[in-house]
Amino acid sequence: MAELNYCPHCGAALYEIANDCEFCGKPLRQKKKSLNEQVNDSARSFSESAKKSIEKAENNADFDIVIFIVLLIFFWPGALIYYFVKNN
Repeated sequence: MAELNYCPHCGAALYEIANDCEFCGKPLRQKKKSLNEQVNDSARSFSESAKKSIEKAENNADFDIVIFIVLLIFFWPGALIYYFVKNN
């Protein structure tokens, strides 16, 4: 007697060993990825995360420049006053 299997997609009862479901047509087993496909997927994922990090750093760089200019405007006169008072 044949072993009873079920399709993981549609739940149909399958009596024969097959690669595809005879009811919904979807594959019953996932194909294993080749080493090249795994490397390409990993490289693609790394590339996407690197792009996101670079974009985030660029956005932070703009903000850092603004903070630097504001601090320079507010503290530079104080530093000059302190320097001249301390040396006299």
